[in-house]
Amino acid sequence: MFTLDLEGRILEGNQTASKLTGFIIDELKENRFLDYVAADDPERFRLYLEQALSTPLEDSRIRFLTSAGNEVNCLLKLVPIIVGGNRVGIYAILKDMTELDKMAGKFAESENLFQIIAENAHDVIVLLNNSGQFMYISPSCLNVYGSTREEIEAQALLSLIHPEDNEELDRKLTESILTGKLCKMQLRVQHKTRGWVWSELLGTPVFDKDGEFIHKVLILRDISKQKEYESKLEFFAYHDSLTGLPNRRMLKEAMFRKIEQNEEFAVMILDIDDFKVINDEWGHEVGDQVIQEFAQRLTRNIGEGDLAARLGGDEFVILYKGPISPEEVMEKAGLIRQSMELSWNAWDTDLKITTSIGIHIASAEAFNPSDVLKNADHALYEAKNSGKNNFQLNR
Repeated sequence: MFTLDLEGRILEGNQTASKLTGFIIDELKENRFLDYVAADDPERFRLYLEQALSTPLEDSRIRFLTSAGNEVNCLLKLVPIIVGGNRVGIYAILKDMTELDKMAGKFAESENLFQIIAENAHDVIVLLNNSGQFMYISPSCLNVYGSTREEIEAQALLSLIHPEDNEELDRKLTESILTGKLCKMQLRVQHKTRGWVWSELLGTPVFDKDGEFIHKVLILRDISKQKEYESKLEFFAYHDSLTGLPNRRMLKEAMFRKIEQNEEFAVMILDIDDFKVINDEWGHEVGDQVIQEFAQRLTRNIGEGDLAARLGGDEFVILYKGPISPEEVMEKAGLIRQSMELSWNAWDTDLKITTSIGIHIASAEAFNPSDVLKNADHALYEAKNSGKNNFQLNR
């Protein structure tokens, strides 16, 4: 794996990249990735590299020039690096295809070698005839989906696919046959004991010498771990790692939606009174426990459709759905203040915790989340100045 900047220069690479290319990574830094690519059409590849800044692309075959002057046949995947919604670079992921290419060459020499490859593949290889019936299923189906070939062959293909994915799969397979192009999608496949398993499907139509469709080759791969990792990344992109609450990003997006829909809503900003003293006297471990307990008490004090978020440090926000009156939101603030005054115990340490609260009710004409939060923050400032353990409403 290489990390490239927006100009296609190499910034970093992992140890496997060094082993594959024969270069010490420091020798490659600041050089153009394109300079090490032997492409049949350099201009086409340059455009391909530029397109990767805007969207992930299909894998491409290239030949990478090693330090010894040799060419290594590789499969290249380019993925844009996105930080804060901005594209800041590209991941260039190379897979050495030397052994696979050798296998493909042997297969071309003798169709009998297909059986050897299929029987030893980790992915599940399936052949369907032009009626959609199974012609062949590789034995790897037992390891991947927990069922034998005989058990799978006794069922229809679509019965093994999640009902919500059936229509799209049927449509893509049909389009693939009509266009002669590769079919690729992610779907859920029935596992004998694990339930629905996220999988990636690659489908290639095969035609006879007269151009008539004869069968389709499907390759299925278990990507459940990848999907789990993606879900975790998505969760932490929108949630605070310490409390599990929504973060500033999710809060602002929720506020934007309400503003765009001209909805009235209320915002409450809270912080923990004298939280620095807690950290200084009892340590950050106790401080973190206080933050977590504070978040749990907030969550217990909000209703369906409301949202509690952590902005950072000891600062939290509650977004109340509207319409809501000043009296109602102040009553809610009073209940939260009371819940924080109940006994606290962190790391066997008895603490007295209070909170100051600033409130603002945003009208349907609210301009943007930042202005709404500023108004609530101003009310919090007034609450602090009036003696803490208090709440103020900024109208």
